Amino acid sequence: MHFGSSILIVAAFALAGCDVAPSPKGAHRATSAATPPVPASVSPPVSAAANSNPDFLSGLACDSAARSCTAPGYAISGSADACAADGPSFGAISDDVPVPAVSRVQGANPVASLAPGQFLCIHYTAQPIASDGEAWLYVTAISPEHVPACTTAHCGDPGASSQWVDGRSGPCTVQGDRYGAGCPAGWVRAASVDAYSMGL
Repeated sequence: MHFGSSILIVAAFALAGCDVAPSPKGAHRATSAATPPVPASVSPPVSAAANSNPDFLSGLACDSAARSCTAPGYAISGSADACAADGPSFGAISDDVPVPAVSRVQGANPVASLAPGQFLCIHYTAQPIASDGEAWLYVTAISPEHVPACTTAHCGDPGASSQWVDGRSGPCTVQGDRYGAGCPAGWVRAASVDAYSMGL
């Protein structure tokens, strides 16, 4: 009798020290692990630290390198990388008034205001599939100082002052092969841009 009571007491202490109920955190981790990954062909991630507007490809179906994409009515090609100094992907705002840059192709949500004459890196071109459609460009407003050839070539208006709509500010820098968060960027109508198709 005494021996059996000792066993029961030891068993009771052992059970009291065990957490037999599953941890809510553990259950959450299991649920997260079971969630299927988003296919790489849809809206590939772009480093937020390396791009001024990391969500600009959201909603587009792109290849794994994000160099060829599609959207309803558009074929899109280009690169999120900063423009090469000797490349043809430069231009300037040709309108006489500031041009709104939007977050999506044909979007209605302005994210930046690009000044007349603003020097640009043109990252992506959205060509309409229909003959009567309007082309769009994804651009970043940069300083001519970022391109050595601009010391002798005409690279837009060096004094142009573009800005983010939400008030973000800071110097426009190049971080690796991407432009920093201080560089206003967005989709604009191709008709508002004088593209330097032959380079600088």
